[in-house]
Amino acid sequence: MNLEKEFKTFKGRIDNNDPELSSPFFTQRLPELLDVLGVPCPNLRDTLGWSTLSSYFRSPLCPPEIRPELLRTLKIESFLFWKIDEGESPESVRRSFSCLAIADLLRGDSLHDLLLTAENLELAASAICLYLSLEKDLRGFDEQLGWIHTIAH
Repeated sequence: MNLEKEFKTFKGRIDNNDPELSSPFFTQRLPELLDVLGVPCPNLRDTLGWSTLSSYFRSPLCPPEIRPELLRTLKIESFLFWKIDEGESPESVRRSFSCLAIADLLRGDSLHDLLLTAENLELAASAICLYLSLEKDLRGFDEQLGWIHTIAH
């Protein structure tokens, strides 16, 4: 299934409050779905991909036990710190939208569960502070990539 079709299906399942989205069968797929955060196409990345993940992470469908693992995944070099030494590059969107996804996971926990530990929250805050100190791409909008907003995110 192509990524666009997969995210349209995912969005529809969220809208229909599909309980299967809480099952391990689905949640095991989430780390792969996070790759949409680095897609250069703004419509697929922003309008469909990130917005769908955001809705899911903030919903009660997102199991509280997967939030810490997703936070750890988003804080590693392949997401929040992806090619950060390169400064302005197309890879900046992966970093920027990873930061948004971290915020969505934190917000989802605050809305529904409050199960993230103080250690989880401290690690997320430390990672974001480090990210902000290292990020050199200060662009807001790019003609090809759309909204980047590394610092705003």
